[in-house]
Amino acid sequence: MQTFNAPSATNTPGQIASSSSSFLTSRPGLAGWRDDVLVARVAAPPVDGKANAALCKLLAGAAGVPPSRVSVVRGQTSRDKTVRFEGVDEPALHAALGRL
Repeated sequence: MQTFNAPSATNTPGQIASSSSSFLTSRPGLAGWRDDVLVARVAAPPVDGKANAALCKLLAGAAGVPPSRVSVVRGQTSRDKTVRFEGVDEPALHAALGRL
């Protein structure tokens, strides 16, 4: 399970900070929000960036942007991550991810 804090004034616009993760789930997808945390599950193993790529693809689909515009900018090998959405402003990101 990959969890993300909601974008806030303390984050760079278009970024979401994470708090914890778990991979190789049998049911990948977004599980909604828990408090300020977006819960996402990926089936890829955390090896050679496969889980990060799966996470970016999952979040890109939810936000309605190409996967190439989503990247992990901090925590590539950690459970704590910061993900950047290129070319997506904060209100659009809230609208896309805020209603899961």
